[in-house]
Amino acid sequence: MNDGEFSIEDFLTQLDKYPQFKTGRWVNSEESKILCDRVKTCEIYFESGTANGFSALNVALETSCIVHTFDPVNRPKIWESVNISKDVIEKICFHQDKFEMASPLIQSNTELHKSFFIDGDHGQGFVLRDFATIEPFLKSKDVIVFHDLRNNSVMKAWDQIRQSREFYSEEKIRTTRKMGILVV
Repeated sequence: MNDGEFSIEDFLTQLDKYPQFKTGRWVNSEESKILCDRVKTCEIYFESGTANGFSALNVALETSCIVHTFDPVNRPKIWESVNISKDVIEKICFHQDKFEMASPLIQSNTELHKSFFIDGDHGQGFVLRDFATIEPFLKSKDVIVFHDLRNNSVMKAWDQIRQSREFYSEEKIRTTRKMGILVV
């Protein structure tokens, strides 16, 4: 990034300037780097569970992905409060809706190399529903990242999904909240 541009590291060290995000729960910087590294070769990114938009903003800043993030609750978004280039902001599309409403958008982009970040409602049924939303549209080399595997319900859904079909690779990463990555 050029001098004077927004950086995630600066944001994290200056949270007192952004009191509306101080109590927010989001992907930490270690997890953000892992997420961006795993999805950097993708062309389009779909996220279940926007919260404050931290992970969506990271992906928009650090990759060339077009970002579609879904959440039925509209909270303040980080990208609305900080100085970020117009080019980055234009890559982020927030949809105030449930993730299953992403199906038509995913279907219309089946030719693209896709990535998915599952971090919405952490109930087992909700995680399974989020996966069911994307499963019909998965193709070779698409990447699915699950957040919060330390949550028992998310872990049960992760195990069930892993056993339901064959994946090219799977990886569980020990971070603060644990992440799981599946590649089709």
